[in-house]
Amino acid sequence: MKRCLIECGVRQASEDGALAMNVSDPGKNVNLRIDSISRSMVGNIPTF
Repeated sequence: MKRCLIECGVRQASEDGALAMNVSDPGKNVNLRIDSISRSMVGNIPTF
């Protein structure tokens, strides 16, 4: 299984291949809004 390292709130990744998500200036590369994390991403899963 492939594994990914995603670091939130950092300006630079700590190692090669890691993804840095900088949410504040300078160098901001992610735009977060409260509705991005408050709404459902998937609907209900039907049961059979």
